[in-house]
Amino acid sequence: MKTELQDQGQSSSSSDVQINMAGIFLQGHPWIIDSGASEHITRNNYDLIDVQTHTSIPSVKIPNGDSTSVQAMGSLRLSNGFHLQRVLYIPKFHCNLLSVNRLISDLNCEITFINDLCILQELPSKKLIGVGQCRDGLYYLDLPKDGGVAMSVSPHLDLWHQRLGHASDNKLHHISFLRGLGRSNNLCDSCIRAKQTRLPFPNSAIKSTHCFELIHCDIWGGYKIESISGARYFLTIFDDFTRAVWVYLIKNKSEVPLILIQFFNMVNTQFEQKVKRLRADNGAEFQTNALSDYYRQNGILLETSCTDTPQQNGVVERKHRHILEVARALRFQSGLPINFWGECILTTVYIINRLPSPIISN
Repeated sequence: MKTELQDQGQSSSSSDVQINMAGIFLQGHPWIIDSGASEHITRNNYDLIDVQTHTSIPSVKIPNGDSTSVQAMGSLRLSNGFHLQRVLYIPKFHCNLLSVNRLISDLNCEITFINDLCILQELPSKKLIGVGQCRDGLYYLDLPKDGGVAMSVSPHLDLWHQRLGHASDNKLHHISFLRGLGRSNNLCDSCIRAKQTRLPFPNSAIKSTHCFELIHCDIWGGYKIESISGARYFLTIFDDFTRAVWVYLIKNKSEVPLILIQFFNMVNTQFEQKVKRLRADNGAEFQTNALSDYYRQNGILLETSCTDTPQQNGVVERKHRHILEVARALRFQSGLPINFWGECILTTVYIINRLPSPIISN
């Protein structure tokens, strides 16, 4: 859509506001965010303030060739912080139009189009002002009935819920640019399907006080279907203090000793820390001769749980459940074939490591 305002002294034929609505006339009174329009247009005047009547204001030409005059111009407050200037009143218009160019000027904001969203953020604070959602090729700014908030809350939150690995409302609330959007009342079908569980493992208090003082390890698998990389297992390494998690896709359990030694060396080189204790189940892969020698040479204590008692290694068992729930939800949502399960696991861990953790203070 594009509008062109000519000099007011010219004839009506040359001073028409050209608006290309692509032949679309919409029912109701939605607000459409338009990157091509040069002026805001409304079909209702009861919310306008500082109204000015100008008979010399250009007329508007619609796609069928007809022209209709602009009755008045004024200001409009859609919500706190959403105050529009120079809004043209055209009663015969079939929708309310928001000019991107005028929005940037009126609100001192940044407007970003991402997939099916149009995000309005205040400058320089980046505070969220409003959100538009794409429907039928147009970006709608849907207002509540009271006109109090210029954003579509639930669709916006639901989208970020999916993008961030189907994170809970509590975690989304701790992300700065999503604060103030309330909570979504929509049920997520992927979460319902992916997160059905047995009774939980008992909680364990965090006893470590430093990074890598205690790490938890466990292997999941083997899965009946190979990932696209040929893996049937994954090894999980979980730091007790920071709650950071590392996952390695493996084809056989015999790969575990080499991966653990490489991980210990990585921690020493990259973080200048040493792993002090490793807690795992009673699996032979954590007690090979090579690993036992490495433990002794580097002063690492191995703590093993009793056979068939996963509750004693409950921290990493719960983390496995968390990873698998999110990975299943991502796969259900995306519709990927089952042999992409390994990539879903790696993506899940990438997301988890970037989300807030309720256990860590501040």
